[in-house]
Amino acid sequence: MLDLFHGTALSRLPQIAREGIRPGFAAPNQWNEGWKSPAGLVYLTNRWAAYYAGNPRAGLEGAPDGAVIIRVRIDPAGVQLFPDEDYLRYLLEHPESDAVQEVAKSIGDVRHASIDPTESLWQELGFTWERSFTEYGSVATPHVDVGWLVGFHQILSWEEFGIFAEEDYLKRPFPIKICYHAEAFKDELERRSYNAISDAASRAYNRCRPATGGFR
Repeated sequence: MLDLFHGTALSRLPQIAREGIRPGFAAPNQWNEGWKSPAGLVYLTNRWAAYYAGNPRAGLEGAPDGAVIIRVRIDPAGVQLFPDEDYLRYLLEHPESDAVQEVAKSIGDVRHASIDPTESLWQELGFTWERSFTEYGSVATPHVDVGWLVGFHQILSWEEFGIFAEEDYLKRPFPIKICYHAEAFKDELERRSYNAISDAASRAYNRCRPATGGFR
């Protein structure tokens, strides 16, 4: 079994408690300049969940009503998993073989191209979800069922997470090997307390969301 995390807005918690985590539709420029994430995928991580929950320092509105980190437990043998397209983009920008370089050339502007991580091409190149998880700390999946939800942790402020508020984290996730605090981010997520997810609990947390209108 594999424990992963998903960052999202507090206001989405009641629906997640009923339906699990379903794909959203990220707007262009929400996470990356000039392109949008592919529809039909949910993103899970063992390091970057606080970033995905909302990132006001990067010029995003984040989660105006507060944010949560959801812990999930999955069996990789029974779940479709794909590499994160940001990781694929990084590999294309830093080709490790002639074959990868040719693919990058065929795409053209890799930095702004929309990449579908479900395409079989990536598996053929050896860009597996396992590599994405190990080297980047993030994977994609079509959905997360209710039965896979372990619990949620409400973010009240960036200060709660200490190093999560540091500038290198808030810029955006990047390969673990060049992230000085990568292991610390993982430890911070794992040591949080997570409340059981239920409709009643999620409604209660919505009623008690920060009066200031969001986390800092």
